[in-house]
Amino acid sequence: MVRTAHALASLCLALLAVPLASAAEITLVTSQDATLFGGDGGRSGVDFINHANGAGYTLFAGTNATGSARRALLQFDLSVLPAGAVITAAQLSLTLDRIPNGNNQLLSLHVVTSPWTTGASNSDVVGTSGQGTAAAPGDATWLFSSWPSPANPAGRQWQTPGGDFLPAVVASSFVGPLGPNQAPLTYTWSDPGMVDSLNAWLANPASNLGWMLTGNEGQTQSVKRFISREALDSYGAPLNAELLPHLVLTYTVGSGPGTPGGGVGPATPGQPSGPWGAMRRRTNTPRPAPCCQ
Repeated sequence: MVRTAHALASLCLALLAVPLASAAEITLVTSQDATLFGGDGGRSGVDFINHANGAGYTLFAGTNATGSARRALLQFDLSVLPAGAVITAAQLSLTLDRIPNGNNQLLSLHVVTSPWTTGASNSDVVGTSGQGTAAAPGDATWLFSSWPSPANPAGRQWQTPGGDFLPAVVASSFVGPLGPNQAPLTYTWSDPGMVDSLNAWLANPASNLGWMLTGNEGQTQSVKRFISREALDSYGAPLNAELLPHLVLTYTVGSGPGTPGGGVGPATPGQPSGPWGAMRRRTNTPRPAPCCQ
């Protein structure tokens, strides 16, 4: 009995000597985001594939009334996390602010495999939000990951029109109607596949090229419109961060290995959250949603 007591005491002391991993949470707004506008075979008479909305207030995923696809690019700067961080959970929140109808559509995230940039195009200002506008230097378009600019006269093209991304789905969520009285409503994506890609980006920062958000491209008018990082309210002031595209990360730092997500596979569709996502409402009064068309 004495030996057993000594053994237990030694084990307890050994456990106390092991530094425990500390859990923390951080919220990141996209470092850049953009919409790619696909062609529709000339049915609308608009040259969508050379259009962009790099500095615009909105993001789109799905198809418009003529079958032109839209895909949203999202990237987050993970360099703000401390050295040795291991992400254990992740939740992406996007605020829906306009739809052609309230039908549920499955929107999925994919890992982007080529670098891309954004320019100064802003179709929300010129009144053609859903169509985009002429690409500006550095914009991402359906054909170009970076539109020609003085610094790069030839630009940089995607290897595949519509963007380079892995076919595997890292997370999916059904996106349906707006909130009461057509108010903006936040939808979330959260899946172990997201954790896998985020930890891979932490291990190799150069591989962090973001996610592509795709919608139902086999049906017309499946498009969903979300608020982008550049969005302004009706008074021209930036929106509250809760309405912008944001990523809530839970991570550990310490000797513990953390709990990375499982293998990438078919994601379990998420559920819409309340109008403020999983975050708590700020103490300041929320501003109105953007008034763009």
